[in-house]
Amino acid sequence: MQDHQQDAPGAAELYFAETALLAAGAARLRTLRREHAQLTSAFVAVTVGAATADALEQASAFHRRLTELEQLLADNIEELQILICPSWHPAKAI
Repeated sequence: MQDHQQDAPGAAELYFAETALLAAGAARLRTLRREHAQLTSAFVAVTVGAATADALEQASAFHRRLTELEQLLADNIEELQILICPSWHPAKAI
């Protein structure tokens, strides 16, 4: 009985730590999605009138950043999935 009671505080601390990680991951995901949406709008606006070399260069820079953001989004989603369900990822399974 005492062993179970001693494990409870550790389990609670682990739960709160994991919950904090999930909250931070979700916040990061929202931030990345917001930035992605803003850059997508800017990319479309620039490419619509991309008649100049400067506009094409700017569109290319937006595209590179969008590609980076898409990878960050994918990585963030995978990290959240691993936190939520560790058995989801074979390399992280217990």
